[in-house]
Amino acid sequence: MLVHQPIVLASGWHIPLLLTISLLELAVSLSLKGDLLELSGSTNNKSNCTGKGGQRSDGSCRLEGCQVSAGTPDIVSCLDHPDLGLGECPAKDAREIAHRLRKHPKTAKVTDIIRELGTNPVYHNERWARLDANTNQSSWASIASTWQVLHKHGLYFIPDFMSENDADSIVERLKDLPTHFSNIYHGNFLKCEFRKSTTWDITTDYDVLPKSAREEIGSLTNSNLADFEVTQAARYHPGDFYSEHFDDGPCNHLSNGTNVEGLNSDRMHNAFFINSACDDTPRRSGTFLVYLTGSKEGIGGATYFPRLGVRVPAQKGGAIFFRPTHPDGTLDPMLLHAAEGLESGEKYVIQQWIRNPQFR
Repeated sequence: MLVHQPIVLASGWHIPLLLTISLLELAVSLSLKGDLLELSGSTNNKSNCTGKGGQRSDGSCRLEGCQVSAGTPDIVSCLDHPDLGLGECPAKDAREIAHRLRKHPKTAKVTDIIRELGTNPVYHNERWARLDANTNQSSWASIASTWQVLHKHGLYFIPDFMSENDADSIVERLKDLPTHFSNIYHGNFLKCEFRKSTTWDITTDYDVLPKSAREEIGSLTNSNLADFEVTQAARYHPGDFYSEHFDDGPCNHLSNGTNVEGLNSDRMHNAFFINSACDDTPRRSGTFLVYLTGSKEGIGGATYFPRLGVRVPAQKGGAIFFRPTHPDGTLDPMLLHAAEGLESGEKYVIQQWIRNPQFR
């Protein structure tokens, strides 16, 4: 059984061991089996199989950059698919999603397609969401009154967190820093999730965010800087996106044995590979997202909260804030969200996650 404990890098970045092991397994799988996954499903037109994946002699397509996950042969993991980027998904769903994108490359909205065709029993558990919808987030410490309320469930916006000139300056500095591929939470449950973007970890060696900005984040969210994770920045090019996801891993019980209502059915039990307690690992109590670009720099790429019915377009210098979990560590299903596909230009954001000090 894998234990979800953090590994601390020299930079101070905590990486969950579960994620680290998943990536190591994936790297070994790729080195042993090559970079092409053969997916079942026949097509009569070879033009439907594009990219380096190509088509097998029996008419089935290969999905470029993806492999069957170690120990879970029905799940595929992708590192660098040309349309889907990095992620994991049931093999059948991945085939159907890739086929839809090939069939309608100019009109397809990838986040909508993944929502429609992807198997996500936890993400799409509407009973869990209904039970949680009326939960009052006021049990959290209050935040600054300067926020605009986008939704009463706890989604906030401030239009002028930083000036446009400061945002431009940060973008220019980011372009000179080393990048790495964006990641997803390789967790303990069945899902279909993909992300295509570029990421920077803003450590003390590459700090582009002024100290005053960090202090302002703390003030606006009533948080201590000691509870900040390593700041991240992300860049989206045309076609880049991040499908629906939570900003922390789902968990189905507390350490005292209490089950999370809505996640205790047989169907949910089967959706979890490992039963995970909500209060025995570090948990995120806040997501602070700063838009470094706006509509002049890029078209599309809004942050979409499907259960709240709120779509936030990128506004340069603006920021949003929400709490992905409840104070007891349980996940808030209403804060499911996605970064919709960018249609043109570039989109840059800074992400500051805040840890719940109760679960350090």
